[in-house]
Amino acid sequence: MKALVLHGPEDLRLEDVQEPLIPKDHVLIRVKYVGICGTDIAIYKGKLRLKKLPIILGHEISGIIEDVGANVSKDLIGRSVVTEINIACKRCPMCTRGYYTHCINRKTLGIDTDGGMAQYVVVPVENIHEVSIDLKEAVFIEPLAACLRLIDLLPLNIGYNVVILGQGPLAYLMSQVMKFRGFTTIIIGTRWERLKYFKNYSDYVLNLNEVNIIDEVSKITKTGADIVIEVTGNPEALNLALKLVRPTGIIAAKSTHGEMVRFDYTDMVVKEVQIVSSRCGLRHNWEKAIELIGKNIVKVSEIITHEYHLHQGVEAFKVASSKSGMKVIVKV
Repeated sequence: MKALVLHGPEDLRLEDVQEPLIPKDHVLIRVKYVGICGTDIAIYKGKLRLKKLPIILGHEISGIIEDVGANVSKDLIGRSVVTEINIACKRCPMCTRGYYTHCINRKTLGIDTDGGMAQYVVVPVENIHEVSIDLKEAVFIEPLAACLRLIDLLPLNIGYNVVILGQGPLAYLMSQVMKFRGFTTIIIGTRWERLKYFKNYSDYVLNLNEVNIIDEVSKITKTGADIVIEVTGNPEALNLALKLVRPTGIIAAKSTHGEMVRFDYTDMVVKEVQIVSSRCGLRHNWEKAIELIGKNIVKVSEIITHEYHLHQGVEAFKVASSKSGMKVIVKV
């Protein structure tokens, strides 16, 4: 089968590789679409180091079940699905406590084990979720589930204001969920070609290059932001978040840029600021994400700015890395 294989930083190649075998409790998915996200870009650039190379990238996957293992019902063949990205052992202390996304022995698609930038991918049957939506839009289910997991961890009270630092797909998804839940939302970014997508989903859209952000947020919130969600992919953003959040407020961290971060630890302590972080959605977050996109409560199609075929995958990663568009997806 054809696959996009990463051999090292920015060394991505379209290759012929062996089609994966199907363990007895797994399914073989014929991949239809894969999204490129910030984690993929950090891996591609070599900022996020991997234990396994070469590797097939990609974890925002949608497709159709082509075949199943010996212990899986053949009724699943032909079903449209998305797949959770963490393959858990179900036996370790983290799994038995319910934290399967932090399984001690986990393998993560496109990070520890081969992902979806290929014609086929094999995953445990327990990882799949059936979908009835357009499979192109279904690539947003994984990042939306991750957003919902982070929101689960936040003590969101009625009347809270939320600053979202970022102007990419994660910020876009987060802003829609916050608007749906009725919170005052302030989006902060640097480029109007991206910020224009947020105008229908935010109370305020601010360009960091045009206004004094700290003054503007202070005017809007009076006290500073109750919650600042950092989804910029920029290691410098945590310092700005600390300046924008009110005393006893919360910073929610979601970026996985692969770089070390320096910030004012003393200011955090003096202001009694909490930092909450999150990585992946849990099963109920995936189910909710499918519902929100399926009911068109969260809209995703308008931010797909670039679509490439698998044989154009190297170009797709170059464009995604340049951030010249909004969301880049690969059609397989």
